[in-house]
Amino acid sequence: MRTVHGMAAAAFFCMALPGYADAICAARTSLTHSWVSDDRGTYYVRQVGNTVWWLGESADSGRTWSNVFKGVRKGDIIDGEWVDVINKGGGGTLRLKVNSRGPTIDGFQKLSSSGTLFGGTKWSWICKDT
Repeated sequence: MRTVHGMAAAAFFCMALPGYADAICAARTSLTHSWVSDDRGTYYVRQVGNTVWWLGESADSGRTWSNVFKGVRKGDIIDGEWVDVINKGGGGTLRLKVNSRGPTIDGFQKLSSSGTLFGGTKWSWICKDT
């Protein structure tokens, strides 16, 4: 009986907040979020002013690789440096392009790199409330 009441209360709560689910997946207008890459990693990005920072981790919670990045954003271009913090000890530079439509940010992509091979080439976000 409790389960039925709990489910009914949850259904009522969701109906009472129209647009709540949409708010979770609202368009991103900032780089400050977590992003997934085609290297299967998760990147926790923070933009402060025009400085962009990230912590990138492999899909196994960073046991295979982890890296950090610091760059400067000018318009839709980010230039910066990254370094591995686990295992390989590589590093180098990255030039990234922010993919945006007006104020909405869809993701970003690697334009060029130097130094040790960097695996990720495209970053995007996934809405998880489906």
